[in-house]
Amino acid sequence: MVRHLCDRVAIMYRGRIVESGPAREVYDHPRHDYTRRLLAAVPVLPEATGAPQGPLPPQP
Repeated sequence: MVRHLCDRVAIMYRGRIVESGPAREVYDHPRHDYTRRLLAAVPVLPEATGAPQGPLPPQP
């Protein structure tokens, strides 16, 4: 969401800014290891991955 709402972003790790810049640049080409880990932790919606959609099967 931030990627689409902000022009610039700053990534903080342990109370310090470790990376900042244009949102697109930081998201597309993260330089700091923490930024890469943070972006890897973002959940992806099923429709974005092509995973099956629909109701869940009943639980026993």
